[in-house]
Amino acid sequence: MDKLNCAVVGCGNIAQGYDSPEDSRIRTHVKAYLENANCNLVGVCDQDKNKLQDLQSRWGLIPIFNNLELMLSSNNIDLLSICTPTEFHLESFKAAANSNIKQVWMEKPSSYDPECIQKMIEVESDMGMKVYVNYFRRYDLGFAKVKEALDDLGRISHVIGYYSKGMKNNASHLVDLLVWFFGKASNPELLSDLSDDFYPSASFKLEFNDTNAHIFNFDYKNYEIFELDIIGSKGRIKILDGGKFIEFYEVSDSKHYVGYKNFTMKEKHKGSLDVFMQKGLKKILGSDQMPTLQEDLYIQVLMNKLLTS
Repeated sequence: MDKLNCAVVGCGNIAQGYDSPEDSRIRTHVKAYLENANCNLVGVCDQDKNKLQDLQSRWGLIPIFNNLELMLSSNNIDLLSICTPTEFHLESFKAAANSNIKQVWMEKPSSYDPECIQKMIEVESDMGMKVYVNYFRRYDLGFAKVKEALDDLGRISHVIGYYSKGMKNNASHLVDLLVWFFGKASNPELLSDLSDDFYPSASFKLEFNDTNAHIFNFDYKNYEIFELDIIGSKGRIKILDGGKFIEFYEVSDSKHYVGYKNFTMKEKHKGSLDVFMQKGLKKILGSDQMPTLQEDLYIQVLMNKLLTS
């Protein structure tokens, strides 16, 4: 296949800061492009010159720009990563559309405003674009295996999640997974007051058919947590440490008490989240299904209902 010309707007952690050239992890857009033989990284744009200098000091002489329109007009770009703060996504997206860029890989959420996402969906359709929203846990085979194994759990009676670092940040990842696993949710309800800090958070409940999901928030200043526990009549699945480990359980006879049953672990999956951006890029290059703007619109409508309830 011909190499894709790729570029990045926004030069923060998810763009390049989480990675370094020295280790094997691939958790950023820049490193994913640099490590893929089918990609040319033709430019990175940011208005902060210090960030651009840091980029070049770490990754070498990547072409840098502090004006997005200049970067877009200077290159024939096939795939643009939008890694700016969420409130600037629409501006970057419009610039991409005006430059006739056909593929955009956008950090989540695409916008906090559902009306803004709807506008992007309309432009995407009118311009023949493909926009991928970076809900990266869906790229991991372990999470795909969870989705496939749900039928083996029997009647699911309890879904319990734990998160820290904000409703709009980590909680939206949890909600995306829940909707991906169980379908559309109903009756979103806050179970606690919304915290008044840098990452507004609360515990909340969502209903999926005849199953309720209860999600509990924790103070990010104490520690980070991202876990999900799915319990059914025939088994159980635990998603631990952000998805780095996933445990699958079945119901079996107790080894200690006659007539009793308990959960026995049958498999433990080690996730591949250390290379999640590599996985996502491979899916894009292979034209595999990626999270869409339409799916993110649904997530953000749910989150807004919770935040305003």
